[in-house]
Amino acid sequence: MIARENSSRLRAVSLTVAFGVVAGGVALVAPMTAPAAFAAPTDPVVAPAAATPTVSVVSTDLTVGAINANGIEVHVTGLQSGQAFDMVAFSQADGSMIAPRAGVNKPFTAEADGTWQGAVVFDTTWVAGDYSIAVGGTGTTVTAPFTLVDDAVEPSMHLTNDGGDGQYTVAEADANGVAWEAVGLTPAAEVTVSMVLPDGSVEVLDDVEYIVEPNGGVAGTVTITGGSWDTGKYVITAVEGQTELQVGFEVVAEAKTVEPGGALTNDEGEDGIYTVAQADEKGIAWEAWGLTPDSPAKVVLRLPDGTEEVLDDTEYITDADGNVAGEVWLENASWDEGDYVILVTVDGKTVEIPFTVSNGEAKTDEGEQGGEAQRLAATGADAFGPAGLALMTLIAGAGAVAASRRFAK
Repeated sequence: MIARENSSRLRAVSLTVAFGVVAGGVALVAPMTAPAAFAAPTDPVVAPAAATPTVSVVSTDLTVGAINANGIEVHVTGLQSGQAFDMVAFSQADGSMIAPRAGVNKPFTAEADGTWQGAVVFDTTWVAGDYSIAVGGTGTTVTAPFTLVDDAVEPSMHLTNDGGDGQYTVAEADANGVAWEAVGLTPAAEVTVSMVLPDGSVEVLDDVEYIVEPNGGVAGTVTITGGSWDTGKYVITAVEGQTELQVGFEVVAEAKTVEPGGALTNDEGEDGIYTVAQADEKGIAWEAWGLTPDSPAKVVLRLPDGTEEVLDDTEYITDADGNVAGEVWLENASWDEGDYVILVTVDGKTVEIPFTVSNGEAKTDEGEQGGEAQRLAATGADAFGPAGLALMTLIAGAGAVAASRRFAK
């Protein structure tokens, strides 16, 4: 059986405001920290209904620009017909209270069916962040969180516990499940989630109700109960209205090992050869892989005269997959002609990435062979003669393509 867990990323906020209630012509006001102007609604309040009031933010555009221009669309339920209530907002960052604009929104009064919906304009210039809307004067105070963003978020879906490579071992998937998240959806909307299994069958994950949070996000974790994950490729699909998002992953028996290696990423297919002008203009971009994840890397540039310079002006840290990348530039100087090597060392393992800076003239066959032999010396290809050099050149090229694809993920 596959079980799911729906998670919320919004922080709860402790509210300290108590709203005044008027019943039978007698004012009942609890101690409160809100300004006196918001102590009680101006209209009499009918005793609250037995149903518990609820409040939700239903604005479909929670960008700062839209909220500043149009206010916040709020929906309140569970009131009595004609019941009056107060409404404020709170910043979750510092707990400060934000009042509705005077004379524009107040008083708020429930409709005949005990509901109210409308755009509330507040006396503030909104900035991106986490907030709560609070409704009081209903016999209790109810709140709902919402998040404002600077710009609209494009709908997308991603895994959140795969280490960035879209792959889990059976042991990892059994222990932690497969966690996913979708963003850029309509707040309060319902989302249907399904998963394509390795055999092509589709299972709807309907044992959890997925509802989009006020920040436009929805998340969950897929786990297997009473069994183990099958190896193979899976696809999780989330559908909200006309929006369909997908994210794929693979479950493998054991983690795939990647041999340490490195490549240049901006030599434009010139086999590691740059002219002085090219090197001066765009620097030397490189990448290394197959190293210890989340570890510091020492990067050294070996100069044509054999001396070495540590590139310590940047802190190099491998990512969760053991990859690291960077660029080498010269400030206020031009590159000397000759053969260079970038050495990347992590936990005692060193990757060598050679390149050549030339004067821009075509090299002779002898020079090309010499340069290629030097670049491949670390691989041991020279022991196999010309045929071995050709083979190792092809292997090195394939490694560079594979690395580029890994970094493009």
